[in-house]
Amino acid sequence: DEQMRARGWIAAGIAAAALAAPQAAGAAAWQGTAPISGATASAGTMRASIALGSNGAAAAGWWDSENGGATGHVELPRRPAGGGWSAPVQPDSGVTLGAGSANVKVVVGVDGTGTVTAAWTIFSGVTQASTIATWAPGAAAPTVQSIVTGDGSTDLQPEETMQVDSLSVNAAGDAVLAGQATNNAMVLGYRKGAGGVWHYSTKRGPGVALTGPSTA
Repeated sequence: DEQMRARGWIAAGIAAAALAAPQAAGAAAWQGTAPISGATASAGTMRASIALGSNGAAAAGWWDSENGGATGHVELPRRPAGGGWSAPVQPDSGVTLGAGSANVKVVVGVDGTGTVTAAWTIFSGVTQASTIATWAPGAAAPTVQSIVTGDGSTDLQPEETMQVDSLSVNAAGDAVLAGQATNNAMVLGYRKGAGGVWHYSTKRGPGVALTGPSTA
């Protein structure tokens, strides 16, 4: 895959072997790149994220800061196995970022049915909100839910929020999400299956600030 930091085309290339019917050994070849965004897309300093499911379906996600401005939206295109890329949908659009928050990290994963899961965190200058989107193969747009804290599913306090850093999704749709709480604790989220409920917990180290947690 090819990801762009600066304004311009965001393109993706996937191995043909993962996207088509089984071929003879040695016959697989890399596809060429294809634009999946508008020509003026601006992802700031964050790279677009791309994921490939076990059935060959793919998805991508990025924050488009609308020509470098403070207002922008998350963009999510996808591609079914053997098909072409869809136009990006905007599950969280028209958001104005706070000062010093010109970049939003969007992470994506795809399961064995082609269901797309994406997550991101937006800081408005006053509040920080994290969101998870789930996009089933037959749906026109993803369903969106907030990462709720202080509701009994996590030991985060009500005033604490989670900054999304990493997401992993397996073929069965099980997913693991990792991020940071506002008190520098590590937050882990888990979902059983694409339709499952997210559960969260925190991991704190005595006197240690945990940064950039990742999943595999």
